[in-house]
Amino acid sequence: MLTKAEITEHLESKGFKHAHAGFRYLVEMIEYCDQNEASILKFMSAYKATGKIHNTTPECVERCVRHARIAAGYNDVPNKEIVFEAVDTIRARKEAEALNG
Repeated sequence: MLTKAEITEHLESKGFKHAHAGFRYLVEMIEYCDQNEASILKFMSAYKATGKIHNTTPECVERCVRHARIAAGYNDVPNKEIVFEAVDTIRARKEAEALNG
């Protein structure tokens, strides 16, 4: 399971800024997708779950994540790809660290 600290560190390394509302939504969405493998097929569920946590709409979550993504320089990369790349990268890093002791 990924921690918020690991997710935050990853997003910061990719150029995402805490100042964007989408940053905290991305952290929640990455955590949600890590814990819910079915979200790969139904990505809108991540927007809904994040909106529920933050008392806002899925549309607002999507828009804020999009703005944070664009501000970080990822204009042509879909939100879904940012989230799943983060999950895969952080998991792979943790596995490599576990193997290397």
